[in-house]
Amino acid sequence: MLVLPSERIQEEEQILDRVRSGRRVEHLETMRMTKDGRRLDVSVTVSAVKDQDGQIIGASKIVHDISDRKRAEEALRKSEQEFRALAEAVPQIVWATRPDGWNIYFNQQWMDYTGLTLDESYGHGWNTPFHPDDKQRAWDAWQRATQHNEPYLLECRLRRADGVYCRIPEETPDAVVGDRMRLQQVLLNLAGNAIKFTEQGEVEVSVRALSQDGEGCLEFAVRDTGIGISPSGQERLFQSFAQADASMTRRFGGTGLGLSICKSLVEMMGGRIWVQSEVGKGSTFRFTVHLPLAEELPSDVDAPVAVASVACAQLRILLAEDNPANQKLATYVLQDQGHLVEIAGDGREAIRLTRREEESREAQARRRRKRAAHRAIAQIEAVNHSVMPDSVPVAK
Repeated sequence: MLVLPSERIQEEEQILDRVRSGRRVEHLETMRMTKDGRRLDVSVTVSAVKDQDGQIIGASKIVHDISDRKRAEEALRKSEQEFRALAEAVPQIVWATRPDGWNIYFNQQWMDYTGLTLDESYGHGWNTPFHPDDKQRAWDAWQRATQHNEPYLLECRLRRADGVYCRIPEETPDAVVGDRMRLQQVLLNLAGNAIKFTEQGEVEVSVRALSQDGEGCLEFAVRDTGIGISPSGQERLFQSFAQADASMTRRFGGTGLGLSICKSLVEMMGGRIWVQSEVGKGSTFRFTVHLPLAEELPSDVDAPVAVASVACAQLRILLAEDNPANQKLATYVLQDQGHLVEIAGDGREAIRLTRREEESREAQARRRRKRAAHRAIAQIEAVNHSVMPDSVPVAK
């Protein structure tokens, strides 16, 4: 037998009023008590009992104990909270999708990397940042994973918030021996041009291994969907002080030396550079380099270049940057140097965080002064007590 708790008396009266008016109460989830005082989660269904004339003469009540279901729901809720806390803490992109491909969760890293909002990502929006040529493969791989209970494994191109697609195939060697600064200068120059000349669309940077027989022949490609280059412009593109069109200098600036320098650097590394382009559809700059394969992965493979490796004390740095991709890159570099980094999305937030830090320092200073004063008082009292004891004998 179940007992009605005192705080539920008004609820029972409302149920009876509903039944008296001829309405049915179905699956009302509420609380009841056993004789020994234990509280139970229950589901209550109440309907009127009528005589032959249709007059209400009583009520029929069915009560189901749903305590086990409620405990399971609470455990599931806590488990989901733990999952979300873990997913937000890891640096990787995490999302959760139903077997039908309908997305139900994204962590903050996904939004930072892709630049999509939650509303844009929910449902089948998870497929949006994939490169157009990879979208169907991504969907097919997901279907195979869910239908056969297999891991979701896929090599693909995912668009960053700045519109750039990046992919490094598995067959690319882990390490080669070469001049990192030269290679970096060529890639930064080509990628910078691609972004500059692409007002809408995308920029993709990729690399693939053409051969790995003792020496790695790597082909890098920087592709954009920008304004493109005419055939006549392509012929003089790698000449010093030359640009594809004189109007480009007026509109975009530049000296015309960048690609000429890239050509020289690539040739120093035993490779060549060329371009494929169509006006109005974009350009793809490709270059190859021949570099010896490293026998083992260098221990300092992730170390910064020498100019950035000067030892210095750990600093607390406030980074003001509105681009999510730049935030991640700068944070990685600074933390790798051992610094503590806090990010502000814009100037106003930087000012607010700076003021908060100043207020915090002032509060800490006040606490330190207070503790110092307490210690001084305690020392003075100890000295007074040793010089002037509580009781002094008096001669009679």
